[in-house]
Amino acid sequence: MKKLRKPTLLTLALSLVLCLTGCGLFGGVTEETAVDYVKAQMDVIYKGEYQGYLDLVADSTQEECQEAYDSKMTSEAEYLMGLLAIEYPTEELTARFADLYRQIFAKADYTVQEASRMEDGSYSVKVVVKPIDIIDQLNEAWDDFSEDFEARYADVDVESMTDDEYADWYVNTYDADYGQSLADLLESLIPSLGYMEETSILVQVQPDEDGYYYLSEDDFSNLDWLVVYYDSLGT
Repeated sequence: MKKLRKPTLLTLALSLVLCLTGCGLFGGVTEETAVDYVKAQMDVIYKGEYQGYLDLVADSTQEECQEAYDSKMTSEAEYLMGLLAIEYPTEELTARFADLYRQIFAKADYTVQEASRMEDGSYSVKVVVKPIDIIDQLNEAWDDFSEDFEARYADVDVESMTDDEYADWYVNTYDADYGQSLADLLESLIPSLGYMEETSILVQVQPDEDGYYYLSEDDFSNLDWLVVYYDSLGT
C-alpha cells in the first residue's frame, strides 16, 4: 500500500560543524589576541565577515574564509532538511535553505569577553551567547503547518497510481512541495526571530606541535550548539 508521509519532527542528531582549522596564530599570542582570534573565527563562520581573521592570521586568504562560510551555511541547511525529513532536496532547495541560514546567522548574538593564560600555555576564552530561538518558533508552528499540509493532499488517490507514477509524484510534487513549504515557514519566522536565555562557555585556544595556536573542532562544536538553539526540535 502506498502511503503519504505524515510530517513529523525528528529527534536531534549530530550536526556538522566547520571551523577554520587550517590556519592558526603563530608567536606573540596574548590574552587579547586569543579573544580576538575566537571572535574572528565566529565572525567568519556565522556572519561572513573576514577582515578580522585576515588581519590576525597571516597565511589566511579571503577565498578560504568564503569557502568556510559557504560550507557552514550549506551544512546547516542539509542538517535541518534532514531533521525535517525532506527526502529529496534539490540543489535549488538546498541553496534556499542556506540563504535562509545566512539571514538567521547574521543575527547571531555573541560576545567574546576575556581570556586567561593556562599553565600549559593555552588560553581559556569565555564566550557569552544568546541562542537564536528560530527552531523553537518552528516547533511551536509545527502542528498548524502539519495539519495544513496533510489537508492539501487528503483527496489524492495514490492507490490509483502505478508505481512509476507514484514515485514521480512523490518526489516531484509531494516531497518538493513539502520542502518548499517548510522553507516558506522558516522564512516567515525570521522577522520575529528572538533569543533564549544568555549562556556562557569556555573554549581553549591552544598551540599545536609547531607552535601554531588554534581552536579545536571539539571546542567549536560545543560553541556551535549554542548559537542556534536546537534542543526544542523533537518528536
